[in-house]
Amino acid sequence: MYNSTVSSCSNCDANCVACLSGSNCINCLSPYFNQSGSCILNCSSLSHCSDCAYDFSISIYSCTTCDLEFQNINNLCQPICGDGFIVFGLEGCDDNNTVSGDGCSNICTIEPGFNCTNSSNQPSNCTLIFFAMTPLFNVKDNNANQFTMSYSLEPPFLPIYSRVEWTQAITVNGFNATVSTVTYDPVQNRLLVTAQYNQNIGDSDIGFNLNPPSLGNFFSAIVPSTVSCSSSSENNLKLDFYESNAYALAAIT
Repeated sequence: MYNSTVSSCSNCDANCVACLSGSNCINCLSPYFNQSGSCILNCSSLSHCSDCAYDFSISIYSCTTCDLEFQNINNLCQPICGDGFIVFGLEGCDDNNTVSGDGCSNICTIEPGFNCTNSSNQPSNCTLIFFAMTPLFNVKDNNANQFTMSYSLEPPFLPIYSRVEWTQAITVNGFNATVSTVTYDPVQNRLLVTAQYNQNIGDSDIGFNLNPPSLGNFFSAIVPSTVSCSSSSENNLKLDFYESNAYALAAIT
């Protein structure tokens, strides 16, 4: 455009209709406004957007840069779920991952049966508020004074069940027996507790002491308890004690 002040032509920047030089605009094209000689957009109409663009053909703003801890999804700035930073009011939790089953879901909502503590600038801390083991049956090892007790777990099918060290949280109560292995079956949601015993248990009830807090912070709110079951209930085998040579003779015959 012709600049009468300096009697010469100036090539104004885009979105500028009158300027003293290419970098010094005096009149901006709407909806841009002049700020210190530059034409800029007011992006305040777009939530959590720090920089935006304007499409004159359809008269619509679009966000080009979202605020920190936000991402652009379909032209909307939304919290980044899984980054470990809680956006209060928009996220129920954010535990630094997008895996469901750990208290905070893959869309950053608190899952049923959990409580999540949120603090600024750090991941959410989610813990179970309910946990139960229901005895199903036992299977006696025919070659040793050993049996495996099966339990169903509530809440069911949590991924963390396959990651914790169960042996440090379960002990036998009231009998001369020792827990040797504990494994979780994620297909059937069963906890398999194998114990070796050094006395005749027979038809007596077997109690397992459960100390969930020793499994880590995830179980910290669960109160220790004793889970009892009968070794002679339906589908169970009597847990009789035999000397090792008795098993050897049985194997020969």
